[in-house]
Amino acid sequence: LRPIEIQRLQVSNIDFENQKIILNGEKTKNHKKRTIIIPTNMWDKTKDFWKKIHKLDKDMYLFGENFKPSKKKIDNPNASTLRWNKIKEELNLPKECLLYGFRHTGITKLLQDKNLSNNEIRMHTGHETIAMLERYGRHITEDMEQKYRKVNCL
Repeated sequence: LRPIEIQRLQVSNIDFENQKIILNGEKTKNHKKRTIIIPTNMWDKTKDFWKKIHKLDKDMYLFGENFKPSKKKIDNPNASTLRWNKIKEELNLPKECLLYGFRHTGITKLLQDKNLSNNEIRMHTGHETIAMLERYGRHITEDMEQKYRKVNCL
């Protein structure tokens, strides 16, 4: 999800039975409906989180006021970045660790998976074109991976 999509995410967008997030066009960057499949291993690792969320009112924003479940959404589109910068400072993380870096890493991992076509990944990530997808997906070689592991981001 993009940071702005996270800010717009409500309990009603979670399909608990099918383990996915469904965003209508008014909540996405390109104003098109998106379905985000949550991998089974990620769903299982976060099952306690999902149990708590499932009990909340459907109209609540998952990351509302003060980034906690709330009926009031965050109106500042830069709030996620500002919050991430504060977390980075508290954890003494380098400035190079960007919030969008998590999305780019996820795209890269999807591109490395030979079971998915680039078009399937493009649809999942909400990119308009394969070119845009590849712009954000870093094709990591084994040598690059070793270099990245030395960067102190987390």
